[in-house]
Amino acid sequence: MLIEGRRKNAGVMCCIWAVVPLTTSLLLSYGVYWGDETGLIVVLITSGVVHLAGVVVYLGFYEALAGFSTASDEEMEQFNTDEVTAFMGVSLSLVSMVLFYAFLLAVKFAGNLAGTLSMAAITFVAVVAMSIYVGISQRFKNSKEHASRK
Repeated sequence: MLIEGRRKNAGVMCCIWAVVPLTTSLLLSYGVYWGDETGLIVVLITSGVVHLAGVVVYLGFYEALAGFSTASDEEMEQFNTDEVTAFMGVSLSLVSMVLFYAFLLAVKFAGNLAGTLSMAAITFVAVVAMSIYVGISQRFKNSKEHASRK
């Protein structure tokens, strides 16, 4: 289900994320990066995949979210999918940026292993926190009037 009004915003989200590869190329070209280049490439790819998932979800493809793809029609009627996809899409995009820059800081101060562990911990905590928030927040629940209009 593609939400038409979000195409421009998704394009802006992609342009904002373009800062990450630019930062990577500058760090590598000036020799400022403190760790192994393969670690930087891995975190670049990982944060890119998380960002791409955020854009896909933001565009309205809620089937990409775990739990929504297996939910019954009765369970889906409980949630306002427009609100859920907007929140999760933007949140995943922000997490991708935090992943990249947290990795750089961890590598600078503690090494590649700490960077990798911080990336995994940030991803796990962020996804669990976002999922819990969507599950318990009234913001994402369908009201009775909205459900009857469908």
